[in-house]
Order: sequence, then C-alpha cells, then structure tokens
Amino acid sequence: MDALIQKIKLFDDVTLRDIAGPSIVSAVRESYQTDSQSVLAEIICMEHGTSILDKLRIRDNIIDVSSKSDIESLANAVGINFSNRIQTAHKLHTYFRSYTETKSIVFAEWLLLPSEYCKKSLIDERNDRETITIRHGQDAVLKGYLHGYQKNVKDQIQQKLKHSGARAMVQMPTGSGKTYTALEAAVDTLREPFYRSFVVWFVHSNELAEQALQSFKSLWQIKGDRELDVLRLFSTFVADFDKSPMGGVVFASYDIVSSILNNPNDQRHGQIKSLIGRTEFVIVDEAHSGAAETYSECIHEFVKDRKTRLLGLSATPFREDDQVEGELMSLFDGTLISLRDNENNVIDDPVLYLQKLGFLSSIKVITLETNIVCTQNNENGMLKELASDGIRNEKILKQINTAVEVGDQTLVFACTKDHVKALYILCKKEGLNVAFITGDVPQATRLKILDDFKEGVINVLINLEILSTGIDIPSLNRLIMTRPVRSPILYSQMVGRALRGPLNGGNACNTIVNVLDNLNHFPGINGLFNSFSTRWERTNADLL
Repeated sequence: MDALIQKIKLFDDVTLRDIAGPSIVSAVRESYQTDSQSVLAEIICMEHGTSILDKLRIRDNIIDVSSKSDIESLANAVGINFSNRIQTAHKLHTYFRSYTETKSIVFAEWLLLPSEYCKKSLIDERNDRETITIRHGQDAVLKGYLHGYQKNVKDQIQQKLKHSGARAMVQMPTGSGKTYTALEAAVDTLREPFYRSFVVWFVHSNELAEQALQSFKSLWQIKGDRELDVLRLFSTFVADFDKSPMGGVVFASYDIVSSILNNPNDQRHGQIKSLIGRTEFVIVDEAHSGAAETYSECIHEFVKDRKTRLLGLSATPFREDDQVEGELMSLFDGTLISLRDNENNVIDDPVLYLQKLGFLSSIKVITLETNIVCTQNNENGMLKELASDGIRNEKILKQINTAVEVGDQTLVFACTKDHVKALYILCKKEGLNVAFITGDVPQATRLKILDDFKEGVINVLINLEILSTGIDIPSLNRLIMTRPVRSPILYSQMVGRALRGPLNGGNACNTIVNVLDNLNHFPGINGLFNSFSTRWERTNADLL
C-alpha cells in the first residue's frame, strides 16, 4: 500500500479532501493530522481498501500525477504508443475508463500492488434450487430441540392455523428463537399427509433469506421424511417452480417478487403466478414490516383467495402510526400468539421471564457522555453533525478499544454511511480486526464478513442499520449505539442483537453502550415488549 499512498499523496489538496469526503475528514481530525497530504492519502486508502482502483476518479488522478517514465511504462504495458506525456496520459484515461479484470491486473502490477487490488468478479456458486436428500439408514445428529415455551408457541400455531385461510402473528422477543420455532412449524406442515404444495417464507433481506434457508436445510435433514426442494427467490435467483412437482420451501425477498409481479412482460411473471397457485402456507419473517406498500402487495397476492394460511413473526408487532398498525392487525386478523409458560399460563413479562431462565441475556447498560448539543433540528442533519464530530468519535473509539481489550465481539451502529467509514478508519489506525457493512457491500462479501465476525476472525463490525433485524450473531457480546434512535421499534430491533442468552447459544450477560446524546430516545427493553400485546385485543382469547 505504501507505493499507492505515495502516488495518491501527489493529488492536489482539494482533490484529496473531496475524494476522502469532507465529513470523513472532519470525523477523524482528532486522530489524524488532516492537513497533511500523506495522511489524507492514507485515509483514502483505508476508506476504499483493496477496491480503491475500481474508482475511475482515483485511476485518472493516479495517471495525471505520474512521471513521464511511469506513463511510458503503463502505455507500453497496454500497447499504446508513447508520444508525449500529456497526450499519452489522455489515451490512458480513455483506455482505463472501462475497468475489466484484465485491465485491473495491468494497472495493479504497474503500481507494484499485490493481486488483492485486482478487480474480481464475485461468483455466486449457489443454485436457485437445492434438493435435500434423505437416505434410508443415514445418521441424523440432533443439534437442538424446542424449549418448552417454543413448543407451546408451535402448538398454538398448529391450533390457530389448522384451517385453510387462517392467519396469526407470533410475538417472541428477539433472541428467543422465533425463526427456529417457525421453521419447526414449516416442517410439520410439509410432513402432513400428501402435502405437495409450497411453503413460502418471506423476508426483507437476502441475508435473512439465506440464513433461514440454511437453518431449514439442517432441520429437514433431521426431521424430514422425504426428499424436498428448497428454492431461492431472492437476489438474482428465480427458480422454475414447475420443476418441483412435490412442492417444497421457497425463501423469497419482497423486492424481486414485487418487481416481477408488477411487470406482466417479465418472462418470469408466469413462474411467480404458478408459485402463488401452488402455495398453501406463507410465513412472513420480521412481519412488522408487512404493512409497507411493497411488502403488503406481495403478501396479499399470495393470500387474497383466503385459502392460504398466513403466519407472521415479529418481536415488535406494532407500528407507531395507528393507521399502519390497523393495516397490520387486519392483515393477520388481529390474532396474536405470544409466550406462555410450561403450565400454559400467559407470561406477564416475557423478556424478564426468559432472562431469569437463561434463554435471553441480561443486559448491562453503559452510558457514554459526550456533552454534544446539536444545532440541527431534523434527524438527518443531526446524524451528519454527530458523525462529523471528531472529539465525539475519539470517545467512541475508546469504548471500542475497551471492548476489544476485554475480548468482546462488538457490533457498532453508526450515524451515517460516512460515519461507518470514519469509525472503520479510526479502528484500523488502532490495529483492530475490524470490518464494516453498508448497503454498497456486495452480498457475497457481507456473508463472508458476517461469518468472520461470528468466528472471531473480526472483533469489531461497524454498520448503519443493515444488521438491525434478524441476523443471528450468537457470539456477540457488546453493542455500541452511536446514533440517536427516536423510534422505539428500531431501537428494540437493534438491542435485540444482544439478547440471545446461554440456553439459546448466546451469553449470560451482554453490554450495550448508549451515547448520552441519544439518552432520551432509549426506551426500556421490557416495557417495549410488554406494550405490544395490549394493542392486540384478540390475544389468545380462544386459548384462555
């Protein structure tokens, strides 16, 4: 990287600051001498990592600041005749405007950079359909079983949804195993006599879809009674459902289903319609999003004939908007399935109950004082102002360092996308094993980063809101909440990442660090959960 920094530091000061980003420069100014061109070059290299040469502006500027001999060397490497420095540099700009793998190898080698800096096509080796094979006499290793409260929820699901067209919402705290419980319910459905239809599992992100698919595959290997197809309907995957005459499980994202349904000319439109006609059970994970327009239209297409059973899963099955909440309650017929104890009694405080038994983690809350007073009144402006405060970021960095020193796997929620990168840069400067995830990070890379974090290869993972819902990280010890969160729903979803207890593969106690300038926006975890059931009047009425 040193050779690259030497090139980039030759950019003019205005260009360096513009490429680095004014907010990132401001955010790290307490740790870096940001008036130094060498430092700005180092910041740019850390910000973009090994994909830095993918940026056209950076390639162009590297060519512009290169010496005559370097220009001639690069021109010879790509077969361009050298005339003079300026004209040849212009030809190189044109040649490298498109940036293929082959061109990237030449450019990286010219800069004496290792192969990691070459452009790589991410190859997704997954298929749109996989068949889970069950062989007679094969060994099955039981990796887990339903706890009593989970078994009770599954029994309630079976009772509530025993008739076609029945609908219900399951409310279980994050970390209590609602996904695993619902997967067990899906297995029960698929084992029903002569069941040859599809179960469709809707979720709002590709990561959650893949996570649920892998969990189901493991479960069916243990409890399945026949070969079964699992199909991907997310990212770029769209299977031919007619090639699964025995049905199966489809893991779907709303975005791709919505885009196909809304375009009758899409050649895959008929495939989705065929799937809808053969679906008898729809499970909506993170169903608190189910009232959003895109989500709602997908769900309604699958259940509009009132024959398909519908199950929602959520830790936060209510909305702050009464109209939206009314739509959500209507979608699930106002029927809420919630936790009961081993004697089938309603649990007054589910979070506390599960914490005492070790199913959920207890939470230690630490307050980080910043004494920051925002001048912005709107939320976006406030987030940008907080993100660019270098003194505040130094205090956050100290908290991250403390977490690493005690061996905690730490998930950081940042204020903005630039804040994610700024905190990443500060952590890298400290030599921490850190990574970040934003919406710009390709899914294959995200999955690798998540696996590395779960396995402890990475100690600190920084994100915006990508990891606020659903992602299973049992190894997590600590959350650092650097951003204001006015929505109790969003905050409870974020906090939920730290709630998995020892009996569910997590920890007895986890830590949440709240930045003080967020303090007024942090509701109590237990109070949040308990407020949900009071909004659903028909909660388990026929089970009492």
